[in-house]
Amino acid sequence: IQNDGFARLRHALEAPIGHAAKHYIPSDGDTLVYEIKWYPVESDARIALDLEFEDGRRLSSSATRDQNGMEAHARADLRPWMKTARAGWLERRLPVNPRGYAAAGRIVAIVFACELDSDGTAKAGIRNARILHDDGSTALTLLPDRYAE
Repeated sequence: IQNDGFARLRHALEAPIGHAAKHYIPSDGDTLVYEIKWYPVESDARIALDLEFEDGRRLSSSATRDQNGMEAHARADLRPWMKTARAGWLERRLPVNPRGYAAAGRIVAIVFACELDSDGTAKAGIRNARILHDDGSTALTLLPDRYAE
């Protein structure tokens, strides 16, 4: 993702999801879990994995926050946590349906979102993305670990 220097870059890349995901409807207590890493850590890039539901809404437009209190949106500055992440990979845990957000229906796309305030290129990896049930069991695998970078 490249910023031309004229404006703040906001970019989102949507990826269609697999057959199993098309039939999955989030339940109360389900959590989106994924690991993220970007290079260099000092970069002002802000990157996040987002979910789009069949009614067009995205998880990032809800009030959901991760385990560190950071919003799901790509504008969240995760740099303080990235510097202490295990092997540079930060795990994020976000409730999938805060305040009844499950009414949005099935998940139709995975969205890779980036905001970059300065000139330059953002490089990131997202891996091990899944949705877990309340009991910790896997409800849906979105990106297996093999897509590490």
